[in-house]
Amino acid sequence: CCFSFGGRGIQHEDFHSMSNTLAHLFDDDGNLDVVASDIIAALMAISMEQEEKKGEYVEQLKKHLEKSRSSGSSLDIDKLKQATTSRAVIITEQLNAILKVVLGGDIEAADLCGGGSTPVLPTSNDGNSEGGNAFIFKEDKSDPDEKGMHVVVRKLLSANNDTDRYLVAEGTWFLRYSIAINTWKNYIFMNLTTNCCKLTYARCYELPKYRKQGELDDGGPAKAVIGENAFGLHEAALMKVVGFDGSKVQLCYAHFDENVVNQAVYCIMIDHAWKSVVLAIRGSLSLEDYVVNLDVEPEELGAVGAEYGFDGSGEFCHTGYLARAKWLCNDLNQHGILDELLDRDSGRYRDYTLRVQGHSLGAGTAAPVALMLRNKYPDLRCLCFAPPGGLFSKDLAARCEDFVTTYVVNTDLVPRISTRTVEQLRDEVLTMIARIKVPKRQLAQ
Repeated sequence: CCFSFGGRGIQHEDFHSMSNTLAHLFDDDGNLDVVASDIIAALMAISMEQEEKKGEYVEQLKKHLEKSRSSGSSLDIDKLKQATTSRAVIITEQLNAILKVVLGGDIEAADLCGGGSTPVLPTSNDGNSEGGNAFIFKEDKSDPDEKGMHVVVRKLLSANNDTDRYLVAEGTWFLRYSIAINTWKNYIFMNLTTNCCKLTYARCYELPKYRKQGELDDGGPAKAVIGENAFGLHEAALMKVVGFDGSKVQLCYAHFDENVVNQAVYCIMIDHAWKSVVLAIRGSLSLEDYVVNLDVEPEELGAVGAEYGFDGSGEFCHTGYLARAKWLCNDLNQHGILDELLDRDSGRYRDYTLRVQGHSLGAGTAAPVALMLRNKYPDLRCLCFAPPGGLFSKDLAARCEDFVTTYVVNTDLVPRISTRTVEQLRDEVLTMIARIKVPKRQLAQ
């Protein structure tokens, strides 16, 4: 019970990289003298200060829009809906439409933010295939003597664009596999009141029935499950999420052993609806997973690229995720499951598409796995749901754009985490601690 969420497989040397990371983060030559309540108070103060800045940015944006408005035109800016982050104000397609009507279509950054001449709106947009624009007014720190914002324009997904609709449908459909591979622990905690009963029913009735049906199906793919617990709950929870209909989805292989740091929990399933072989990798759920997350030192990919057929010279990857990707690819080669399913000459599902996917840590592992397998499976697709930041070097990330799709929900924290952002937060907390001049209990009030 004490090891339900891992820990048995962590060795003394596994803590080396994690301790180095934490030591570097908090190293100040012995001068740091703070307690937990100081950090909590600083975070509260930073949050309050950010809320004030959001209001200032909105007011500043209103002034710029009023200044840019044509004479005699009416513009109810207060009705614009905006999503704000700590240093940005994001105005979506409502602003696009209103500004085009009021200002005649072609708007320049100089009109909005004073300076520059880069157009931030297209001169025309028929709306048939292109999405609207998201205008992100970010704090401009280029000149410390001047306070203001600069404009960043990002395209929004459009319901009228075939590619956008496909990407949303693909992510929506295959997300279930990333949820399913989280096994019984996540399934139970999703709903403590009812899922215990549902899982018991799935294990005692639905799973045996599914297995029996699989035995009756002639010529189906062989199944292997490694690391299952004594009660068979991992497979039961996995199939409960994706469904027990063998005509739509089949389990080919599952590795549930989580007692070694560099070994990943993953499964291989056949999705007949989308004609796909799905390789789903679990995200962070055990202590071993968090040791991997903190192994943040970049590793050069020259040797890996030479082995797997891509140019990795001068490119880097998160060491912890790369170690798991290497192990996973070796495990695939050892069991030969993908070859059995997707071999161009003899594979039973050679006309299916390989989809490598994961959520969080699983996404961080899926991307290098996809990079390593793509030479062998050129039609491969990789779906990364909320992958951790700082995964690839910039040029390598751009090279993966053709086959990797990343899904990030709004201002999700995990995809924005990197060594640089954590260090920035540390510096802001320490600076705020020094700035606080009132009792901490007053902040809490």
